[in-house]
Formats: sequence, C-alpha cells, structure tokens
Amino acid sequence: LCRPLEEVVLQLVALKLGPPHAVLGGALSKPDSDSVEDAITLLDAIGALRGGCAGSNGSPVRLSSLGRFMAEIPLQPMSAKALLYGAKLGVLWPVAAVVALLNHRSPFAHRLDVAVTDEAKKASFATNDLQGCCGREVLAAGHSSDHLALAAALLGWMRARTRGDVAADAFVAEYSLNSEALDMGLKC
Repeated sequence: LCRPLEEVVLQLVALKLGPPHAVLGGALSKPDSDSVEDAITLLDAIGALRGGCAGSNGSPVRLSSLGRFMAEIPLQPMSAKALLYGAKLGVLWPVAAVVALLNHRSPFAHRLDVAVTDEAKKASFATNDLQGCCGREVLAAGHSSDHLALAAALLGWMRARTRGDVAADAFVAEYSLNSEALDMGLKC
C-alpha cells in the first residue's frame, strides 16, 4: 500500500466496501492483521469510527459524524480532523499552515546552497548555528511549540510576499527559513 493504512481504512468504511480486515486481506500487498487493527484503533481514538475497535471480531465498524467529514478531505485523518476543528474554532488559516508544512519538508531546514558572501553574515550564521538559535524560537513567540512556529513562518512569509520579493527574502533571511519549503507549503 502506498497510503497510510488509517487513511485507507477510513475510505473503506466510508465507501462501505466491507469489513476492513476482509477487504485488505484480499489486497495484492495485504497488511498484517495487527496493522489493520492498529489503524482501526487509531481511527476510533480520534473519533472517526463508531462501533468500537473490534473490526476483526465481527462487530461492524461505522463512520461517526466526524468521520464522514474527515473522509471527504483527501488528507491523513489526523490532518483532516485538525482542519475541521480549525474551521469550527475560527482558526483555519493557522491550522491549514501547520497541516501544509507538516506534510512537507520543514521550512526551518537550512539550505546548503546559500552563498553567503558578506563576512558579517557569515559570522552571524556561524554564531546562530553554535548557539542553536534560529527563527523557530522567535516565531513561536516564547512558546515551546513547533506548530506555532510553523504557522507564524508560513503566514508571515505570505504577508511579506504581498510587499514584494525583497520583503519576502528579508523575512526568510531574518528567521533562517527555507523559501522552497514555504513555497511547497503554500501550494498545498
């Protein structure tokens, strides 16, 4: 299988193709029974399924109301749930930014091909690397949260881009971000 198993199980249940164990047992590259049970358990734990975790012992597994909405979103179930709750709580943009960047390379990964010619910039990069300091801590505004930092990075970069390429490049440089990773997150 090329997809995360919980995503496949959620779609099997949504499409009412039969019990997940039976359907996946007939697949060309069938997962082991414990993996299917783990996917069912995870979906039950995040509220996507009703009927318990007992997909293998004959009790039917059905979608919950939340699961029906999650199945409509072509993302991993945890990401779909985050988007649904973000929309419900009125914070869709920051949650969407986090979900987009979690599914790609981190924007905090330093680019190896950046040519730093100014000696002061070289010293700054070296100092930041030695101290372990980077834009992540600043963007998280004092909180120990990668999710806050990801949201602030993508949303801040989007705002900077509206002011032009120079402002976007300055934002990326100030917080030691990777613009290619941010661009990929924006395209999601």
